[in-house]
Amino acid sequence: MAESAVSAVSAVSEQLGGAEVAVAEAAIRDLAKQASTLDDASLAARALGFEYLRRVLAATEAGVMAAWDASQEWALDGHGTAKTALAHRAGLANTAAGDIIRRARKLPRLDAVAAALTQGRISVTLADMFCRTAAASRYGPALENDQDMLVSLAGELNHEDFCRAFAHWKRCVDPDGPQPGEIAGELQVYKHPDGRVTVRGDLDAIDGATFDEALHRIERELFLAEWEQAKAQWGDQISADRLARSPAQRRAAALAEMARRSQAVPEGAKAPEPLIVVVTDQQTIDAVIEANETGGPLPTLDFETSVCELLDRTPISVRQLIDLILLSPIDRSLIAITVGPSSQPSFTGRLRRVLDLRDRYCRWPGCHQPAQRCQGDHVTPRHQGGPTSLENGQLLCGRHNRLKDPPHGPRFEVTRTSLEEFCYRRPDGTPIPTTSTLGQSHGGDDPP
Repeated sequence: MAESAVSAVSAVSEQLGGAEVAVAEAAIRDLAKQASTLDDASLAARALGFEYLRRVLAATEAGVMAAWDASQEWALDGHGTAKTALAHRAGLANTAAGDIIRRARKLPRLDAVAAALTQGRISVTLADMFCRTAAASRYGPALENDQDMLVSLAGELNHEDFCRAFAHWKRCVDPDGPQPGEIAGELQVYKHPDGRVTVRGDLDAIDGATFDEALHRIERELFLAEWEQAKAQWGDQISADRLARSPAQRRAAALAEMARRSQAVPEGAKAPEPLIVVVTDQQTIDAVIEANETGGPLPTLDFETSVCELLDRTPISVRQLIDLILLSPIDRSLIAITVGPSSQPSFTGRLRRVLDLRDRYCRWPGCHQPAQRCQGDHVTPRHQGGPTSLENGQLLCGRHNRLKDPPHGPRFEVTRTSLEEFCYRRPDGTPIPTTSTLGQSHGGDDPP
């Protein structure tokens, strides 16, 4: 940046917050200098450093915003709320300004959340999720009581797994689940003047699982057809980037094909029953059946011991579980089931179903491909004597399965540490972290 431009920016900083803000801005800009001269490890550390600073800044901002909100200076311009004043003065969307003000108002009541954000141990996204939940009357008191446990859990799980655990906690607090009007179930279809159509919407967990299953089945058909066409042209040089369409384009084509097939169904034909796999514990399902038969109150789930979710670990409420039981037959064949090694070279049948239930999605750190899109992998390869067994099995998506034994290039190593835990190592032998360590102590007081 030119020296005159830097001076102008610094002048703006001094006007907005005095010399301290100008100094902070200069220090932040210094972090971006000489990036081309840094080695890979330093670049990676600096990239994480920016996320760490974003968290610390958001926590600091909340304290200032809380004081500004209480001062009611924002009313001088005739604004009715601090949110509208912030949106107007800073040129923010109302939703973004609302997140900032809500964070400022709720963090003081959530000491553990505020401390974790200040120390950079949780993301701004998670902090805002806590604050939104605290604003709901049916969750607020319980969240204040359980925040220490939940914040600790956030440090042990990756973002997606914690969001599922947090949703499960909400189902435990409120067995009825989302109230009418809160359930995501709306669709918007906009036709552009040039004929293009934009589709955007939300489905609840059950409808979403049905939709995803149908769409993926057709998308898979299109992928295999395109793969065969490309293979005929490229032979052994075939790769995904040589296919006719991108994954996003293929999904759009699959949605259009889904619509065409629905029009081809004869009137009055019976619609196929979707396969929705629900995973729950014996105690919960017994309590649900009893409540449904007697008309008694819905059972309350225990956060640490109860399970009530779909196969892809999407949490569902007790009310949704009852609806599924009423609409669908119960398959208890996988309750308390044990399986031994198979003589088959691949994971099939009952063994594959149990493997799906145990892993749910690709086990590679950071990957979340669902079970139905994964391969059953031998941790110790069969050519090295590895059996086809639950102990020697894991779910991996195609990409990560190929990383274990690539035809060319470095090889990643996977070892089993327990029945359900694995260690994944880079080609240089260093382990791949399973969760974020950002903001965690590493033997000193300095942040990463």
